[in-house]
Amino acid sequence: MTTFAQPVVTLAPTSPIALTVSSDNPSLSMTTGGSAGAVTSVNGFLGAVLVLGPVVATLTDAPSVSPNVNTAGHFRWTLGGNRTLANPTNAIVDGQRWMLEVIQDGTGGRTLGYGSAFSFGTSIGVPQLSSSPGKRDFIAFVFNLATGLHYCVGFVSGY
Repeated sequence: MTTFAQPVVTLAPTSPIALTVSSDNPSLSMTTGGSAGAVTSVNGFLGAVLVLGPVVATLTDAPSVSPNVNTAGHFRWTLGGNRTLANPTNAIVDGQRWMLEVIQDGTGGRTLGYGSAFSFGTSIGVPQLSSSPGKRDFIAFVFNLATGLHYCVGFVSGY
């Protein structure tokens, strides 16, 4: 029986590094692409960007915001007015999951519209945000590469 030690790895977000983990067989080789937690090569297969771990990014409030989904898997946004979640950028991994945490500012009652790359089903529909000041809601999405759409697969509100 072979016992493997768990490697501890810190990825530097400013310069690409290579990491190889192996013992007998199999081996795993990953190369980062510069974004915190992003991996651009796994066992030599290039072109996919994966987000490792619970990377949280705070979105800067603006009338329309496009999250860069190759930098994080969880986005936190405090709404300062009625806003639009514009189409995300850099969505290239089929089945990529990401979450939006929406927080009402001190005024509350803010609404959220959605870009053309979002699709909502009959079970959840377009989320109706909590309206009380300071309340937060969570919206989960899955990206489909073939359709180019971010499907809403979850919504919980009122935290």
